[in-house]
Amino acid sequence: MVNSIIGQKLSVRETEKIVQNIKNKKNSPKAKTKNEKVSQYDFSELVQLLKEYGLKVTQSSKKITIEFKSQDDIDNFVYQIK
Repeated sequence: MVNSIIGQKLSVRETEKIVQNIKNKKNSPKAKTKNEKVSQYDFSELVQLLKEYGLKVTQSSKKITIEFKSQDDIDNFVYQIK
């Protein structure tokens, strides 16, 4: 950036405007909403269905975890959903 300012022989005021524009772009609401956007998925129906199969299910904002006790539990679950 420094080379650009020197190469274009910008005045102090022009340089200040460029710096201000760069700062405004970094602090814009668009950038904040992109980074701060955290969606919560509704897994309630799926969790209820899995619990009906006798599975231990936990959920967070973006994922669910199914806990199996053995390979037989996995095989039985796969057989039931086919």
